[in-house]
Amino acid sequence: MTDYLLDTTEIIDYGRGHPPTVTLLNNLYERGNSLGCCDVVIVEVYAGIKQKDRGNIEDLVEALRFYPADKGIARTAGQYINDFSQQGIRLTVADALIAAVAISYRLVIITKNQKHYPMPEIKLYQF
Repeated sequence: MTDYLLDTTEIIDYGRGHPPTVTLLNNLYERGNSLGCCDVVIVEVYAGIKQKDRGNIEDLVEALRFYPADKGIARTAGQYINDFSQQGIRLTVADALIAAVAISYRLVIITKNQKHYPMPEIKLYQF
């Protein structure tokens, strides 16, 4: 069993009924894997939610395991931003927090935006 952290786009795609995303998440769940989200993902989802997709997305968010950020995770996210900015790589606060949550809880991030997570220790589900 693997513990997964869904990125914002995957929750939105699932809520919109995007077939590849729906199939992937349903298959992972049916095989006994854990699917989760974190606080920053929920913020991003609700910031961009369309009324017609609200019901499906709310049902999914409620069904997901929740991984909260804490002070240590916040420090790690800030350090990611600092470290990568010195390499000329700009990270958003949201992506840095998602990465820090994934590292802290040992989660695999499911995302179509692999370039948002350049940290070598991050595990990404490629699809």
